[in-house]
Amino acid sequence: MKEIIELEKHELYKLLDCLSIPMFTNEDLKETRKTVLFGKERKAEQTPETYEELRSLCIDISTKENMIYIFSEWNNPNKEFLKVRTLRFYPDGTIRNDYDDKNNEPYIIVKNRTPQQMWNIIKSLIGEE
Repeated sequence: MKEIIELEKHELYKLLDCLSIPMFTNEDLKETRKTVLFGKERKAEQTPETYEELRSLCIDISTKENMIYIFSEWNNPNKEFLKVRTLRFYPDGTIRNDYDDKNNEPYIIVKNRTPQQMWNIIKSLIGEE
């Protein structure tokens, strides 16, 4: 199993400043828009901290094959949600399924998910890496 250690960008800079050999410079970042660390290009992934950022990322990655819809509840137009396949993602962190087979009504799968957790689920549903 692969282990990933997440660092904030400023933490990475502090760590690299402690090394005797510079691994990359600010000029490298400005010119190429790439992060090359220890001779290998590293991918920087955006993770949302708010529902608005999650919504924005979903708009960016939505494609014809993997459409992410933005809806409002019929009975409450102010209650927006993102819909991916049969799952609904609400700003309060609730994830619901469209319909239960028995009652034919939506049901709650989980509550209090962070935007980052919902983002990881959405990426998995649409096959993003």
